[in-house]
Amino acid sequence: MNSMALSLRDYQDTESSTLKNKILDIFDIIFTIVYTGEAVLKILGMGFVMHKNSYLRETWNILDFVVVLIGLVSILPYIPNLKALRTLRVLRPLRSVKAVPSMKRLVGSLLMSIP
Repeated sequence: MNSMALSLRDYQDTESSTLKNKILDIFDIIFTIVYTGEAVLKILGMGFVMHKNSYLRETWNILDFVVVLIGLVSILPYIPNLKALRTLRVLRPLRSVKAVPSMKRLVGSLLMSIP
C-alpha cells in the first residue's frame, strides 16, 4: 500500500495543495506511525545495539531504522526545508525485500556492484 501511495503522488505539487496529495500526506503519517511502531516493538524484543543479536546489528534493520527516522523527521511541523527528505520515502519498499530471500540476494548483489 505504501508503494501504491508513493506512485499516486503528484510530485510537481510540492505544497500538497491538491486534495489527492493532502490525502496521501495523511497516509504518509499513518505509514510512518505503523513503521515506527514496528521498529519500537523490534527494539523492545531484540534490544537496541548492545548484544550480539540486537536490532541495529542487522544491516536490513539499520535500513529500516534510517527510513523510520527520515519519516519521523519529515513529518515534523514548523521545520523548514525538510520536504526534500520526503523523497527518501522511496526507500520504504526496500523494507519488504527482507521477506523474499531471492530479492534480498538480488538487492545485495546490486549494492555490492555499485563501487
